Amino acid sequence: MDNCIYCKIANKEVPSYILYEDNDIIAVLDIYPPSKGTFLVFPKLHIEDYTILNDVINQKMFTIAKYISFVLKNKLKFDGINILLYSGETQQPTKHNVINVIPRYKGDLSLIHISEP
Repeated sequence: MDNCIYCKIANKEVPSYILYEDNDIIAVLDIYPPSKGTFLVFPKLHIEDYTILNDVINQKMFTIAKYISFVLKNKLKFDGINILLYSGETQQPTKHNVINVIPRYKGDLSLIHISEP
């Protein structure tokens, strides 16, 4: 898609710090991280709807997110993570499936609050 920032990153039209890349998936550091070490994992192919995402690609995305989280946890010593999946009509400017991994540190302010029912 022409205006998709994620497609532009995957096609090397926009500079990024690549943590992982293969033929299907790319993982990059977030340029506006809510906490140190935040990164994004997404398919190179422009897919907007998570429910139609190929199971193999889905599994690869989460496996890569887990692996990078393990490596970064050893380097950055964070205490936990939040994982968000963006798909379809969300508040992101471009519709593209993206896993956003946000390291959490003891004492940081709550980035995400889920109310109990």
